[in-house]
Amino acid sequence: MHFAVSAQGYIISGKVSNAHTKEGIPFASVFIKGSGVKVATDFEGNYKLRLKHGSVTVGVSCIGFQKMFKKAGKAKQQVIDFELSTVDSTVYQQEILSRNRYQALDIVRKVIEHKSSHNKRKLNSYGYEAYTRIQMNLVDITEKFKNRKLFRPFKFVFNNIDSASENKPFLPFFISETVSDYYFQKKPLAGREIIKASKISGLDDINISQFMGTSFAETDIYSEYILILKREFLSPVSLAGVGSYNYYLEDSSIIDKIKCYRIRFVPRSSKLLRLEGQMWVADSVFAIKHISLHVGTNSNVNLINGISLDDEFVPIKDSVWILKKESLSINFARFNNTPELVLHKNAWYKNFIINASKQSVDSLFRDGRPDVSVNDSARQKSDGYWQEVRHSASVEGNGDGVYKMIDTLGSLKATRDYINLMQTVFIGFTDIGPISIGNLYSLVGENDIQGWHFKLALRTNSHLTKAVRFGGYIAYGLLDKKVRYGGEALWMIKKNPRISFYARYRYDLMPNPNASSFFTTPEFFTTYGLRRVEHGRFIPMKLMDNHELKLQFYHEFKFGYSYQVGFKNQRLKPLQDFNFSYHTADENLSPNTDINDINVTEFSLIQRFAWRERFVGNNFTRYSLGSKYPVLFFEYSFGAKRVLGGQFNYHKLAVGLSDTRLLGPLGKLRWNIEAGKIFGTLPFLILSSPDASETYISWWPGFNTISKYQFAADRYVKVMLDHHLGGLILDRIPGLNKLKLREVWSARMWWGDLTNSNYNANYANLADNVNNTGLVRVQTADKIPFVEMSAGLENILGFFRIDAVWRVTHLDPEGSRFSFKHGNFGVRMAFEVQF
Repeated sequence: MHFAVSAQGYIISGKVSNAHTKEGIPFASVFIKGSGVKVATDFEGNYKLRLKHGSVTVGVSCIGFQKMFKKAGKAKQQVIDFELSTVDSTVYQQEILSRNRYQALDIVRKVIEHKSSHNKRKLNSYGYEAYTRIQMNLVDITEKFKNRKLFRPFKFVFNNIDSASENKPFLPFFISETVSDYYFQKKPLAGREIIKASKISGLDDINISQFMGTSFAETDIYSEYILILKREFLSPVSLAGVGSYNYYLEDSSIIDKIKCYRIRFVPRSSKLLRLEGQMWVADSVFAIKHISLHVGTNSNVNLINGISLDDEFVPIKDSVWILKKESLSINFARFNNTPELVLHKNAWYKNFIINASKQSVDSLFRDGRPDVSVNDSARQKSDGYWQEVRHSASVEGNGDGVYKMIDTLGSLKATRDYINLMQTVFIGFTDIGPISIGNLYSLVGENDIQGWHFKLALRTNSHLTKAVRFGGYIAYGLLDKKVRYGGEALWMIKKNPRISFYARYRYDLMPNPNASSFFTTPEFFTTYGLRRVEHGRFIPMKLMDNHELKLQFYHEFKFGYSYQVGFKNQRLKPLQDFNFSYHTADENLSPNTDINDINVTEFSLIQRFAWRERFVGNNFTRYSLGSKYPVLFFEYSFGAKRVLGGQFNYHKLAVGLSDTRLLGPLGKLRWNIEAGKIFGTLPFLILSSPDASETYISWWPGFNTISKYQFAADRYVKVMLDHHLGGLILDRIPGLNKLKLREVWSARMWWGDLTNSNYNANYANLADNVNNTGLVRVQTADKIPFVEMSAGLENILGFFRIDAVWRVTHLDPEGSRFSFKHGNFGVRMAFEVQF
């Protein structure tokens, strides 16, 4: 909106933007110095001045930004853009300290009081059409960067960089656009999105596209905490926010025929996860008409220099206010004078449908329809269609040249080579046509059995077929001079929801019978000297030969339930000093006989429920982004004696519940509870044993101060807690807060015991047996559970974590409570990149 002034003659127009985020600043004051001529920028930051005379000085002011002036020329029509720098919050607090803070606080409290009445989720149903655009740009590209050898293949892009923008030059290299219809119903609670059109320009990678779509969903400013990049920021219109922000009434104005108050909000502590900005509140109804907020560099958010969010709302039926437009801008941290990476997400919403007839709503939510569906023609829209969509959404800077440049960039061999290099680093495989070769992280290894050994794996990729993947590997040890090998096949029967069949066979050296990794070495880090030292020596590896045949059928349903039916046959033979002896008397296989290797045939059923779990991935591989709700699993398996040589009859039951819960100012809590029972007399190798890391690498959800097979049980309970405080304490300590360190603590508990039959059958390997001086001395925790605690710091240099860990119970009696040598206390490290 504008305040029209003076008569026509000279026209000066332009845009006022945030110098840091490049986003337009709404309602900034643009004026002619020394006169009463003044206008306010619109929601996009645009302005237009109509003057009688030229050669004037144009000024811009906005609370929270430094004032700026520019001299205008004599031309009849001129374009003058401004980029304003932010000022420290304490500066503009002093500027407006005299304004009515009490009235501002009263307005904010009324917004909180009325927000439920404005919430669109109170409606029985609603729907709208959305156009969403995500764009990634490189900004501030220096000549030195352009001339680097690595980027010489892209020289033509840098030469044409100015054509990509009318304002400050930037290089867009990825644009994702979608047009979709979204529908919501209250009873039963459900939402459905139909993607009508989809277009990706640049790096057309399914993982990038899915991550973008799931990471930047619509934000809810009325909630207690605003979720951005998996970090929770206290909302300025929440009950807790009233005690955490200072509010200032700055101005009032008529916006779209509605009187609105402009309120500035400033965090009382700049070091916490707080936001600052301004909001326009509609008078009488106390709904938010427009809100602009940003996160500064002082907040403890990793890899980020700044975040800005801009939301505009419109009133519709029954006093409900619905989001009309949202703009999110994220500036990522720069490294070694590289260009700045800036992500923009913009969404426009229109064609609102409120409380439609029950018949039409029911037709949208029929059983069997997925929450998100993609029309078959979504990727087949013409250029004319997209030009019309962008025009109706008022998208700027979308010349055909930009899209052609981005598509050319994505089609370059050099681009594909760099993407393949990144895949090799992160996944371990490199693509050569329809074949992938790897694994980078298991090519070379070393252990006491094989000595130095080499493993080469091959598998097909989606360039050959998107329905079936075949893979295999071969390995050779220089010490034992044995060849080991494996092969697998994965058939994707259906992709969404997923139905698949998997089969594999392998003969390999394994550290435990349940190692699920096929291509990689499960104990990769142990090869390179990271094994823990206790009692004056490295904890020895427990290795066994494993002949394994495995078959799995997996079926997933759209509401989060899945089941897996499996078959497994294993022949396990512990090697060298891995002492293993099982007394067969109770099983009566061969009365009163000790056996040193076993054959197991097992059928299993695993059921899992993860409501609205999200994934990213490609045809064959995918990664969970988690669920907002706890995840439940139930597993039943039984051993079949004499089937393919199986030696044992048994039944196993296990149930578990896990979740990751954001706790607002208290950070994030990750927890896992599991319990199980085994019916039958079995060797400790296939009883329940807690997962353990024998290295200096901290491992979730395993234990970090015990060794493999230190405990075994035929009934057990496991409880795991991992609490990330997110800088709750350290951010309040002057000096330390600049390091952006974050506190973390963990607690792990495992309880289990053995029935008499399993105790007797495994007595030769138990710690209770005074004659057992072997590598493995199995314990039970029947009277006192094993408890392990840790406390540490994370976000060291942005990716490193270090913990002090200690045993609370079951201490090694040879050492003190804080003995490193005997493993009662220690230091562990981990690597994790997080925001």
